[in-house]
Amino acid sequence: MRNGWTGGQYSVYRFALGAGLAVHFALSLGEGRLSLGGLVCAAGLALGVADRWAALLGAILAVPASPALVALLAAHAATPEKPYGSWAARGRSDPRGGWRMPRWHPFYALAPGWVVPAVRDPQPATLYYDGDCGLCHRAVRFVLAEDPEGGAFRFAPLASESFANALSETERAALPDSLVVRTPDGGTRVRTAAVREICRRLGGLWRALALASHAVPERWLDRGYDAIARNRKRLFARPAEACPLVPVDLRARFL
Repeated sequence: MRNGWTGGQYSVYRFALGAGLAVHFALSLGEGRLSLGGLVCAAGLALGVADRWAALLGAILAVPASPALVALLAAHAATPEKPYGSWAARGRSDPRGGWRMPRWHPFYALAPGWVVPAVRDPQPATLYYDGDCGLCHRAVRFVLAEDPEGGAFRFAPLASESFANALSETERAALPDSLVVRTPDGGTRVRTAAVREICRRLGGLWRALALASHAVPERWLDRGYDAIARNRKRLFARPAEACPLVPVDLRARFL
């Protein structure tokens, strides 16, 4: 069975644990106890900077006020380091980094990918992206990290022959400035619908987020998407190549 944890999903949990630790020590500071060291530990844990050491020191400082918190920090200290989404993982060529939750870990059975499984087709969908956009490259690297086995997506730039063959010139001209997800049954998703489709196929926390997003009208979310799309090239540097720099085995996922 596929490992139900991914590095990005664990980093969300790690950030929440760090935030909880910060609240614990902030309350202690308000009671007049010296907790600045604890707040530093909380920041390191949340961001993924020497986070296993931060968890250990935070556990020592939290004893005996919160046994449950101490247990969670100890469990994190036993977790493999540098998952996708941690500060220590930034800049590496392979966004996956070989990170996996070991079977002996107490959190193994609580994997989000098993609690909220991904929705998959026998064939992967194709994610088309702007090869000149730094934010789009980050989005592709995120999907590569969260789909380590490659069952959910293949990738191609919007300027590629693959995209020209997938949609007619008239269909391409009618599309908004957006990532485009092409499903195996020939469906086309853009803007919010594309993001939801990505999250749905990744599963776990991401699919839960996609389900929760239905509480907000899609037209509102599309307006937010369009606002980001209009400013993305001013906020993120233009990549040197149309395809992200990734290891050879990941290059095979690009059409």
